[in-house]
Amino acid sequence: MRDMWPPFWEGRSLSSGDIDGDGDIDLAVASTEAGLYLYSNDGQGQFSRVDLDLGPLADLQVFNAVLVDIDNDGWLDLFLASYLKGNFWWRNHGGAFGATPLSPVQNQAETPLSMALSFADLDGDGYLDLGLGNWAAGWYRRIPGEESRNRVVFNPDGALSGQSFHELPGIPGETLSLLFSDFDGDGAQDLIVGNDFDIPDYFYRGDGQGGLQMVTQPEGLIPHTTTTMAVKVADLFNDTRPEIYLAQIAGRSSGVSERLKMQPLALYCDAIQDAQARATCQQNMAIKDWYKSGNRFDPSYAGRCQPLYADPGAAGGAAGLL
Repeated sequence: MRDMWPPFWEGRSLSSGDIDGDGDIDLAVASTEAGLYLYSNDGQGQFSRVDLDLGPLADLQVFNAVLVDIDNDGWLDLFLASYLKGNFWWRNHGGAFGATPLSPVQNQAETPLSMALSFADLDGDGYLDLGLGNWAAGWYRRIPGEESRNRVVFNPDGALSGQSFHELPGIPGETLSLLFSDFDGDGAQDLIVGNDFDIPDYFYRGDGQGGLQMVTQPEGLIPHTTTTMAVKVADLFNDTRPEIYLAQIAGRSSGVSERLKMQPLALYCDAIQDAQARATCQQNMAIKDWYKSGNRFDPSYAGRCQPLYADPGAAGGAAGLL
């Protein structure tokens, strides 16, 4: 049942980069079941799982795992954001993890999860600083709370600890996306914050020395905001001015759901070639179908969930269980 509720119905991050210095792009995948998966690229497009001693990391529910050189030693470290247990970074020693234990990175004590992350050198000291997009309850939150207030964490001398930080002004939102980008073209990194549902997005202009000033509507720089699930910035028209792409969650409020053409859920797992993985997918989709069908005032309804979990073969007969 946990995976049907926030934040567990949100995705887990995937980050790419050359972990071992062999010139090939490797992968790091966050996991709320195993903590972390690392995959090494053989240069021919094939990936093999890296055997790791995860230690305490194995017990963390990790939503974000980002490959980034925090200490400027030329090796990509890992920044990890976990649910309820805080944030950490793990140093990469010569292409391998494990020689140094996890280093905690201070956040607000009440914050359940940093759902969105972004790195940039905000103060010009040569080290990448960190933007924390904090999350507390998702779209269930109707009254903004300080536990989801975002902050910028500075990284003096590559010793990212979280003790040097600046909290961002504005109403705290449920942040799903965060991106450092020079959107005003002055050479300093700015910040775009995408919030879920009720609280609108925020834009902050950087001064190149670590300061961020919130953009307000009368300035006319950003004509309007939305509520954003993802954000990207690129010069789409080759005019040297960046465009901002915001992927809004519109849903039924704009009628878009009536126009979307989505394939039936029954076909969702058909493209999976591995038989065991396909069976797991079918089981999960059967549970999803059961969950969507609702109670229907049937007192025995809740008890029908357990057979779906206990018997993978029940997935094929899910309709009969409903």
